[in-house]
Amino acid sequence: MKVKAVLVIILLFIIIFSALLWMEKKQEDPLHVTLQQQYVSQHVEKSAFPADHMLYWRKDTLWRFVNQSSDEIVDTFGKPKRKDPAVFGWQWWIYQEEDYYMQVAVEDQQVKGLYAIGKGLNIQPLEIGNSLEEIEKSYPIQQQLIFDQYRIELTEKDLENRPVILLNDQVVAQLYIAPSDDQLSGIRLMNQEMLALIRPYKLYYKGEITEIEEQKEWAAIETAEAQQIFDITNFIRSESGLNELNWNDTIGKVAKRHSKEMKEEGYFSHYSINGENLADRLTNINVDYRSAGENIGVSFYDAPEMIHHWLNNEGQREALLKKEYTDLGVGVYRTHYTQKFLEKE
Repeated sequence: MKVKAVLVIILLFIIIFSALLWMEKKQEDPLHVTLQQQYVSQHVEKSAFPADHMLYWRKDTLWRFVNQSSDEIVDTFGKPKRKDPAVFGWQWWIYQEEDYYMQVAVEDQQVKGLYAIGKGLNIQPLEIGNSLEEIEKSYPIQQQLIFDQYRIELTEKDLENRPVILLNDQVVAQLYIAPSDDQLSGIRLMNQEMLALIRPYKLYYKGEITEIEEQKEWAAIETAEAQQIFDITNFIRSESGLNELNWNDTIGKVAKRHSKEMKEEGYFSHYSINGENLADRLTNINVDYRSAGENIGVSFYDAPEMIHHWLNNEGQREALLKKEYTDLGVGVYRTHYTQKFLEKE
């Protein structure tokens, strides 16, 4: 009996000691990720960077949520402000605080990707406000990315405004660079599937690829994207030290009609098919205002991509950030977008 008792005590000691070692290792080991070599020809060899280029960062960095359970998002950030439908079937979980705005793409309880702006989130190895020059010194900007079924190519303008880096074989970081100061203003983290679906760059693929299906929820998607554009616009204005805009439902309806007309009549212009311009459309609804502006866009599949396209163009950026504006109405119809700004009397 004494021998058995001694053996049991020894066995318990070994189990406890092994558990302590495992917990210590789990807490201390950094998350270790290697980058892929830049695509320079029709064939790419995947290889690790030299040891001094390895990326080490804490496990609470935002990109680690990609491909993980949506429960981890809730555990970290709480329940979302709302859940919006999206074109490709996932839900956008919307989080908004004073120091950040975030959209999380969730489908079947899995995180497909995230979009984030603001300095209140951990996006290591990068930081909002990094200059493009700083980023290029540390991480290879990818001109082409190649995966099993497809590859993407970036234009020179993409490399300046929307470059990408690979965080591992599954996670891509799309970087939104503000042309006004060449600094990182926002980031989209996504898996290969999401990248292929939203197609922000020129894409070459083998076999079949998913196209946008006719949605039963178009009305809900359009309403959601209009709200997202309104929210992101106000967050960007607030970050720039400007007043937030009031939602104006009257001009929002006018914006929606213009987006729908552009889609159905097959044109893209600030002038309506009957020759009316923005001032005419506002006069028709008896709106009193001191000044007004309008942004339009087409063939973008979500609000973040549309917003950053406007920010990358001087005229649209000026409208987004004009300090005199007080009201905003947004109208989305399929993949056509219209923003209308007012400075009220």
